[in-house]
Amino acid sequence: AEYMGTRINVRRGSDGALLSFGISPYPALLFSHTANNDWELATRLCRFLDDRTLWSILAALAIKSSDLNTAGVAYGALNELDKVRYIDSVKKTAPPEGRQAAVAVFTRRADEAERILLQAGLVYRAIDMHIKLHDWERALALANERSSHI
Repeated sequence: AEYMGTRINVRRGSDGALLSFGISPYPALLFSHTANNDWELATRLCRFLDDRTLWSILAALAIKSSDLNTAGVAYGALNELDKVRYIDSVKKTAPPEGRQAAVAVFTRRADEAERILLQAGLVYRAIDMHIKLHDWERALALANERSSHI
């Protein structure tokens, strides 16, 4: 594959024919805005184009960068109301470690969330997190390890 601006050339394997396709310039522009931490400009681009793919990219990049405001806007544009509600509840979480752990749970990294909570001394929250994830064995093991909240 060879990229040239908004064109991609691909050589077909069966007969060696060179196929040329046009690609959208907007994902690259969106990545550029987010790389510069210009979330407002990235959001405006998505609003102007109103493309589900761009909104999805923005939501993923915002979550990865822990920009919960932009992530909430992006998920709202995608009509993912359950995710918007969860993000709103995460924003109200008091300690910053709790917010970091909640974002880690959102991105399916429960082990990292547990590590964050335990390093901050939030043992009960770590146990409660495992209970909410229906990981009963780990919740009990953690309570027994820490001799806490049994």
